[in-house]
Amino acid sequence: MFDDFKAMRDLQRIKTSGGTAELSVAQITNFIINLLDARKNLPERQFNEVYTIYQEMQQYTAKVEMDMAGYLDTAMKIIRRFDEVAPYEKYSGNDEEECALMMEDIRS
Repeated sequence: MFDDFKAMRDLQRIKTSGGTAELSVAQITNFIINLLDARKNLPERQFNEVYTIYQEMQQYTAKVEMDMAGYLDTAMKIIRRFDEVAPYEKYSGNDEEECALMMEDIRS
């Protein structure tokens, strides 16, 4: 848990000041997937699929040094994987309409 707080602080630092940070796929998944929203907004079958992928992503704990571009590339790959089973905007933790606009670009 403390490791995730440090990762969040490191991510904020590279967003604002640049540089690099060591992040794992598991940590990035925690940042970009809101399971409470998924539970609330998805049918049970889709939620179960999202949760299965979430659990799978939690296995990838090896940290990789990345800059903002590396973080965004990794986050996009994770989002695409989740979006295959259920619309990501339903559980992104962000405004659904804004996220839907962003997802149009990602899906194309």
